[in-house]
Amino acid sequence: TASDKSIDRGDDTTLSWNVTDADSVSITKINENSFSGSKTISPSSDTTYTVTATKGSDTISCPVTIDVDSGGGGAL
Repeated sequence: TASDKSIDRGDDTTLSWNVTDADSVSITKINENSFSGSKTISPSSDTTYTVTATKGSDTISCPVTIDVDSGGGGAL
């Protein structure tokens, strides 16, 4: 999960996860492989993080996308 799935550029959000009954876990973009934890991130553009849990030959993936508002706007 993410504490906030929509942020302004420069802001941060916290990814949290808890995986049970798996042999291995990986999370894209942040190079994590712990079964539970949290990490504060500050992506500069829309980014999808995917938790992948594997047990034997079974794999489950759970993506979460953080939408980043670049701000700005047009000139007057």
